[in-house]
Amino acid sequence: MITIQELLYNRGLDKTAKVKLVRHKDKDFPLYHWYRYDKQKFLTYQSLQRENRFKNTEYIVSFVGEEGKLSDLLGFLKSTK
Repeated sequence: MITIQELLYNRGLDKTAKVKLVRHKDKDFPLYHWYRYDKQKFLTYQSLQRENRFKNTEYIVSFVGEEGKLSDLLGFLKSTK
């Protein structure tokens, strides 16, 4: 099995980069649908997390929670915080 770290490092991520893994799950919002069909709405949702959620974070690896502990990997982006 390959790890998230191996995927990121094999794509050129510096091993000293500050990365945060984020799993979004919200029964009130269709997050996966937004990600697929209205990325700006999803990115806005992600940016409205609790204050300091992404402080001192260089990159975010984003997931959407599914049933139980399952998650879909959405992507990897540079933090704006």
